[in-house]
Amino acid sequence: MLFGLKNSPENKIESIQAFGIVYFTLKLQGMVIMEDYHLRHKIHVVINYVLTNIFYYSSFIIQLLYVDNLRQLLENIPMNMCLTACSIKFLVILRLRPSLIEMNKQLKRLDSRPMTDKQKDKLRKEIKFCRVIFQQQLAVQDVANDSIGVLYLCILSAHLQIIMERFADIHHDPEKTEEESLQDFIRCLEDHRVIMDLFEIIQKTLSFTIFIQFITSILVFSTAGVVYLRFSPSSTETAAVFIFMVAEISEIYPSCYYSNKFMEKTDQMVFMLYSSNWMDLSPKYRKYLIIFMQMTQEKKIILAGKQIPITLTTFMSVMKAMYTVLTVMNPSE
Repeated sequence: MLFGLKNSPENKIESIQAFGIVYFTLKLQGMVIMEDYHLRHKIHVVINYVLTNIFYYSSFIIQLLYVDNLRQLLENIPMNMCLTACSIKFLVILRLRPSLIEMNKQLKRLDSRPMTDKQKDKLRKEIKFCRVIFQQQLAVQDVANDSIGVLYLCILSAHLQIIMERFADIHHDPEKTEEESLQDFIRCLEDHRVIMDLFEIIQKTLSFTIFIQFITSILVFSTAGVVYLRFSPSSTETAAVFIFMVAEISEIYPSCYYSNKFMEKTDQMVFMLYSSNWMDLSPKYRKYLIIFMQMTQEKKIILAGKQIPITLTTFMSVMKAMYTVLTVMNPSE
C-alpha cells in the first residue's frame, strides 16, 4: 500500500538539492540560507552589495554623463536599467531569507512522506531538471534573483502531483478501520496545506521580482532594438544586441511557464478527488471530501505586483508590449 512505504536512507529524497546552484551563488553574495546568520555573513553581504551594486553600478551611471550622441545614450541605458533591477530584486530576496529557510523545512517534511518508487523517480527527474535547466540563465544574467521562485514552483508542482496521486489511492480497505482511513486522508490534507503555504511564500517573493523584470525586460528589449534599427552596428555589435534581447526574454519566460504549470496542477485537484474511490468510503469521509473539493476550486495564480497574473498569456502580452514600445521609440519615417 502507498501509505505503508517509507523513505529508506539509501533511497532518500531531498528536494532542496534542486536549488544547489542558486544557493551557491547567493552564498557567494553573502546570503546564506540557514538560521544561524552570523555577523560575518551580514558583513559579507553588505560589502558585496556595496562593491557590486553601488561602486560598480556607479561607473555605468557616470558614463551617462559623458555620452556624445543618442547612440551612446541608448547603448548605456539598457545596462543601467538591468543593474537597477538586479539590485532591487536582490534586496527583495534578502528580506525574505527567513521565508526561504521555512520553505526548505516544509520541503523536507514533504520529502519524508511515503512515496512509491515511481513517484520518487518523478521527483528525482524534477530535481535533476532544476539543477541543469538554468545553466543558460547562469551564463546570461542574475541566476539567483530570477530563478529561485521558478525552481520552487517546479518542485512544488511535482510534490502536488504526488499528493494528488495519494488522494486518488485512498480507498476502502477492509484491513483498516474507518478512523485509520480517515487519518490517511488527513495526512494528505496537511501536506496539501503545506504546499499552499509554500505557494503563498513564493507569491511574496516572485510577485515583486517578476514585476520588476517585466518592466525592465520591456524597456531593455525596446532600447536595444532601437540601437539596431536606428544605427548601423557591426556584426559583433549586432550579435551582442541579439543576445541581450534574447536574454531579457529568457528571464521572464520560465516564471510564466512554471506559474502557469502550477495553476494547471491546482485545477486538476478537484478532478483527481472526484476520480478517486470515494463512493466506497463512509458518509463521514465523503462529507470531508466534498468540503475539501469546495475549498480547492479557487485558482492559484501568482500575481506580478499583486495585479498581473503570471501566466503564458501574460508572457505573450509582455512580448507584445516589447514590440509596441519599440515601435513608439522608433517611429517610421
